[in-house]
Amino acid sequence: MKRYILLSVAVIMLFNLLSVPSSALSPPYAEWEQRVIPNQYTDILCEGNEYRSPHASSNPYDIPSKIDDVEIGEFLCKTTVTGYDEDKGKEHSISCDIYSLKSVSTEYAVAVEYEGHDGYYAFINPSYIPETLGDMIRVLGLRRNIRYRDINFYRWESFQQGDGPISIVYKMPDNSVKWDLLFLNTSSKGSKYNGDFPRNVDFMGTHIYDEITGSVLVLSIYPDGSLIVQLPLSNRIIFNVGEYAVQTFMEYVQTHGKSNKPISLGLWIMLGLAGTVGIITVTVIIIKKKSK
Repeated sequence: MKRYILLSVAVIMLFNLLSVPSSALSPPYAEWEQRVIPNQYTDILCEGNEYRSPHASSNPYDIPSKIDDVEIGEFLCKTTVTGYDEDKGKEHSISCDIYSLKSVSTEYAVAVEYEGHDGYYAFINPSYIPETLGDMIRVLGLRRNIRYRDINFYRWESFQQGDGPISIVYKMPDNSVKWDLLFLNTSSKGSKYNGDFPRNVDFMGTHIYDEITGSVLVLSIYPDGSLIVQLPLSNRIIFNVGEYAVQTFMEYVQTHGKSNKPISLGLWIMLGLAGTVGIITVTVIIIKKKSK
């Protein structure tokens, strides 16, 4: 009987968890002394522009990487930043020097050096919205700074059968993916995208690692010619690069990439839910034993 009660509690907890928007879920909490310094002082103001650490959280496991000294550009300003210790209700302050980056525009990011601490950390302008695709490529230094991961192709052909989309992962032979196939229409206007991602259409997506800022961009392309770019700190930008560009890029990936066996995302979701229920169940049992 106890086993069924515990399982029921776990299922209820799981559904409560799934009903909470992802934006409302907080990272593991860390006390002030446990946080790395960019997670203590997360927001700065320099020359009228606001910047934020792309790792702005109290997550002790999310440690920003330092920027190589060779990427540091001109000195921009000296400023004082503040941070707040919620537990003790105490405000802290520290001086820092702000520098430009050689291959990334200050419209998007700067380098921060905290007084008394070695190394530079990247901070990003969370309000940055590129006017055109060409502007984004230039400002972010995409032609030289990005390193892609696996490219995923999602097919919805089995969705009507209730299995969810099929995911095919393409591993490219090297890092020379022909992004220019997508970047040809540099005059394409960019606008903030607040809608849901299109459903029931095949599309490709990949995570792009920005080696300079140490952050991740998510690119998704759709048959209608849409390119949606998820910038760090939640801004989504949509461009129309053209149906031909998308089709050509998809064909290039499918021709040159090495694919895995197609896997139904429905199966992954079921396995993930089963694993989550198992973890919650074990946690409940442990808590119950300790309370005795």
